Amino acid sequence: MASSSTWAKMSEDIAQVADAVGQSVVAVQPKQAHAASGILWQEGVIVTANHSTPSDELSVILPGGKSTVAHEKGRDPSTDLAIFSIENVEGTAVTRGDAGQLRVGHLVLALARTRRGNLTASSGIISGLMETWHTWQGGQIDRFVRPDLALYRAKTSGKARSALFEPGLETAAVQRLDLENDLRRALEHKEFCLHYQPIVAMKGGELVGWLVVHQ
Repeated sequence: MASSSTWAKMSEDIAQVADAVGQSVVAVQPKQAHAASGILWQEGVIVTANHSTPSDELSVILPGGKSTVAHEKGRDPSTDLAIFSIENVEGTAVTRGDAGQLRVGHLVLALARTRRGNLTASSGIISGLMETWHTWQGGQIDRFVRPDLALYRAKTSGKARSALFEPGLETAAVQRLDLENDLRRALEHKEFCLHYQPIVAMKGGELVGWLVVHQ
């Protein structure tokens, strides 16, 4: 069993990676649309999700908290990516890694920024890998990376499997039903949108892919 000092060291390492890579993550706010996140791909260039940025001009919150404006440079709906240019950049261009070096089981982080510019992070492991993948719009993705960023489910699933008649399970079933109904209503009212979050390899702190998140 790992000692408390080992876990403390690991926790500090993860925090340092999140802080370092967070200097390349920005918040983007399109006109009349939900806020999303973007990546400082290189100096003066932001890459973000095409569907989340329908306008040709964005308000951007940089890692240091300053705001600026970004202008559209190009789009690729088939891979759902959009490129915007900005001036007076405050941040660091992301260090891009080799997704081909990833293995199932590797620990990764997904980083984003809220509409106020606050950095958020989720952690998990690579649960699946696949080579070239084609999107439903005809775009080609060089490598498909499936991250499992819901580690907390393991405990819940374990309890359900080992104690079928545990007191309180009926309450959990009702809660799941309520959640399903809420989700159906949200879908009917088009209350969901997609967000792209960068996936960062813990080894080297490099960008290795994107996480698509419903919100």
